[in-house]
Amino acid sequence: MWVLLAELLCLITAIITINFKTLTIYNNMGLENVFDGQGRRVGYYNDMGSTVYAHGKNGQNVGYYNKNANTTYDKNGKRYGVGNLTTALIMDAAQNSR
Repeated sequence: MWVLLAELLCLITAIITINFKTLTIYNNMGLENVFDGQGRRVGYYNDMGSTVYAHGKNGQNVGYYNKNANTTYDKNGKRYGVGNLTTALIMDAAQNSR
């Protein structure tokens, strides 16, 4: 029953998670695809435990989030902001690549 409840919660979260006009689709591999408002995949992030790595559409590194420091950094290691801002990093990369 708890497994079913957890899967349902993940599904509900996937449906209602909208940040910066993006839809995040969750899967069981730790990878989370990020789509823009038109449904185009603009990147993904990968949760590796204490670090979440953000990647652009073609897999290029755009930055990471350090859970222990509760800080997000861009691809050059410059502080981007406090909290998990990996979706914002991906969206910025998508905007800059147009």
